[in-house]
Amino acid sequence: MKFGLNEAGVKSIVEAFSETTIDILNEAGDLYGLNDTGNFKNFGSWDLIFNRIKNAAILHDLIVIKKKRGIWKFIIILDVKTGTLLVFTKEKNIEKVIKDFGKENIHYFHAFVGLNSNPIDLANRQLELFSMITDEYEEKRIVEAQKILGEDYSSVKKVIFVTAKEEQKEITAVEARLYSPYFELLDSEDWSQYIAEKQYTHVLNLPDSESVDNDDEIVTIPKVRKEIQDSKKLTEERIPSQRKEQHEDKEEDNS
Repeated sequence: MKFGLNEAGVKSIVEAFSETTIDILNEAGDLYGLNDTGNFKNFGSWDLIFNRIKNAAILHDLIVIKKKRGIWKFIIILDVKTGTLLVFTKEKNIEKVIKDFGKENIHYFHAFVGLNSNPIDLANRQLELFSMITDEYEEKRIVEAQKILGEDYSSVKKVIFVTAKEEQKEITAVEARLYSPYFELLDSEDWSQYIAEKQYTHVLNLPDSESVDNDDEIVTIPKVRKEIQDSKKLTEERIPSQRKEQHEDKEEDNS
């Protein structure tokens, strides 16, 4: 693969990222009366996605980093062997974040992309295009990245944004993107071939045995019920957190 990542790991992660959440959220909403809860489907969808990505990453010995900014909880994945940090987002959101680059409020995408190397042939042109980027802003980006990554900061060699194109609540394309520190696209790879089929993926619940056998029968209903229960639990955890932090600086509720 283009970015030196393990293909089996990428396949599992993309399947986890792209699998639909709407059916489970609808059933959870009906079952527990959560459809009227503010932001339930938005936060609930990402909670399910990140939980699936976490389980997929663990299968392939990747480092799962759980983080929180304001009321927004997210997961990023670190491949220690290559020093690659995977950040997950929807296409429409990263486009908005890029438009806001250089402004006073530093999104964590702004901080992460600053960890990428800057090709020499772009340096002079970027000085002209991004003259509004001050040394103070660059220092803030570094500090923010260090704060989020903690002890894993020194292990990150490059940051890849895994972006999903969504149409009618379904993910139709997934692309891995490598940007310069100023969000100029340097390289990309289409990962759409690994998008999950319309079924519940095996990474949610593993067989009881330590080994994973793809021929083992997977019972769908218990897995679905577990995800419904998980979505209810995560929502209940969020509600008091939202109340407590409602006066804090607003953080993006979409990724």
